[in-house]
This record gives sequence, structure tokens and C-alpha cells, in this order.
Amino acid sequence: MALLCIQIGAIIELFDTISDGTNITHSKPDPEVFQIAAFSMRENPKDCLVVEDATVGIEAGKKGGFITASIGTAIEPGFGDYHLGAFAELIDICGNSQRMILNEGDS
Repeated sequence: MALLCIQIGAIIELFDTISDGTNITHSKPDPEVFQIAAFSMRENPKDCLVVEDATVGIEAGKKGGFITASIGTAIEPGFGDYHLGAFAELIDICGNSQRMILNEGDS
């Protein structure tokens, strides 16, 4: 669904990579989906931020050695490294970083 929104919104060119359920063999809480995205951008997981609205996504990020941020009300604040009330708060965490990983829900 997220990929469709990006395509409809004509913002796909803003993303360096997209990793989703079509290019993995293990679902979350396995970190494979995030590891593939980081590898495709030649980034170390410890330098990447995983933003998730599900507990299994935060678990996957932690298992993979990623920085994690939960968003929304489905995850208790404090479960991830950061908790966001809205995507706009990413600026506070990431500053002006141009690199993005999008994970379209696969769990």
C-alpha cells in the first residue's frame, strides 16, 4: 500500500531504495527487509533509522542493529529508540538527511 501511495503521489524519485515483501524470504520480526534496503544503499544498519507502526517491525529493526522509531499509538513510547507522534517529527531526528528507506508492510 505504501508503494502505491508513493507512486500515486509521484514522489518515488525521492527514494534511493524500496524494500518490501516482494524481495525477502523472511518476514518481520526477522530484520531481512531492512538489511536488504541498507545493503542496497551500502549503508551500515547502525547508521539507518527504521520507522515502524508495529511492534514486530521495531523488533526487526533492533535485531538488525538499526536505530528504531515507533510511530502511532499501536506501540508504547519507549519501545523504540524514538517515538514519533507524526512523520513530520523525523526532521528532529534526521535533520536534513537526503537518504530514505521505505519499508512497505510485509508482516
